[in-house]
Parts: sequence; structure tokens; C-alpha cells
Amino acid sequence: MAAAAAMSDADMGKVLWDAVEAGNTGEVARLLEAGAPVNWAAQSGQTPLMTAAERLHIESMRVLLDRGADLEAKDKAGETALLWAARTGKVKGMALLLDRGADLEAKNKNGLTALHWAAYNCKLEAMALLLDRGANLEAKDKVSSSGASPA
Repeated sequence: MAAAAAMSDADMGKVLWDAVEAGNTGEVARLLEAGAPVNWAAQSGQTPLMTAAERLHIESMRVLLDRGADLEAKDKAGETALLWAARTGKVKGMALLLDRGADLEAKNKNGLTALHWAAYNCKLEAMALLLDRGANLEAKDKVSSSGASPA
């Protein structure tokens, strides 16, 4: 891990990203222990937690969260880890994020919530989880002229 310690934050962040993307939880933990920036963001603004949530690498999500990953970090489109998990229907990841305190009503730059994404992508289990947790069925987006709600 001496080689990792000599790397820049940007280089360590990229290596961390690669480990998260591959679902290599052991490597994720080792890199974080060596000082990799837990909230490093790719050019798109996507963080390792968002990537883990999108791909349902649940153990990597736990490690990142335990190391202080920002639940409410947003990428350049305003997407949080919860929105990434919802748009891909990753119910277990969504539940973990919500259990850890993720904002159920977080919106991206277009006003889309996790419930909007789950509905738009026909992710019924994800929709059920969000509604069970109290998601606002009447939330309006900024995309459609009428301000579409998930209903």
C-alpha cells in the first residue's frame, strides 16, 4: 500500500472508482484505508457511492458509507446515489441509502425524484419501496410542460 500512499488524490480516486465499478469491496476498503478520497468525483460528478448504488455493489456501498461517503452528493445532473439506485431499480441499495438517511425527496436539476425515476423506468419494486417510505406521489418535475408527477 506504500505505492497507493504515494499517489495523488485524483489518481487514488480513479483507482477507487475502478475498484467500486468492479465490485471489489476488499480493494475499496484497502484504498480508503490508504487515504483514497471517499467522495472523489469523476468528470461527470459521479462519486464512488453513486457508482456502487447504480451497480448494486451493496458491500462496497456499506464500506463507502461507513467511511463517510456523502449521501447527498450530486453529480453534474444533480443526481444523488439514491436517484442512481432508483433509476436502475436497485431496491436493496435504495433501502440501504434510505436507512442511512438519504433524502427521499432529493431532486435532480430537472426536478426528478427517486420516485419519478422508478416510475419512468417501470421499476415497480422500487416504486413500492419509495411509496412505503413516504415518497411524495404528487412531486412535480421541471421537464414536462405540466410538471408531471409520478402518479
